[in-house]
Amino acid sequence: MPDLFQPTTIRPDDFDAYWGRVRAELDALPIAAEEAELPLRSTEFCTAYTVRFTGIGPYRLFGYLSIPRGEGPFPALLYLTRYQSVVEVIPQGDANEKRSRYLVFSLAARGQRNADRPYAAAFPGIFTDGIENPESYVFRGIVADCCRALDYLLT
Repeated sequence: MPDLFQPTTIRPDDFDAYWGRVRAELDALPIAAEEAELPLRSTEFCTAYTVRFTGIGPYRLFGYLSIPRGEGPFPALLYLTRYQSVVEVIPQGDANEKRSRYLVFSLAARGQRNADRPYAAAFPGIFTDGIENPESYVFRGIVADCCRALDYLLT
């Protein structure tokens, strides 16, 4: 009899190859980042920017970048996508003061506001969009978007 308290995960035989193809697709695509200063979200201790960059598809993604004023280098914080339609410069509940000490990048993945063309995600509903096909499952793209956000941050 199986132990109901021990999770069982079956790793598909093609797991590494599947994600390797996603990574190769990203690596073959230029980030093509475009930044624009965002005075509305800047403060006396940081400058904010909107960032547009390219993920697989190709798909134009969006992010908020906040850079502390003063001499760097600064440690970085990367906020990956959450299950919500709107992305903020820094997620609600976090201290805005972090922006005075850290370079902060917040990702809006495909389907979220400011990255919702041509695909506007349904909330709720995105978890199962395209799930019948591993190549078209929306979370394949969203995971790739998270990887691309890290690629951008590392630049």
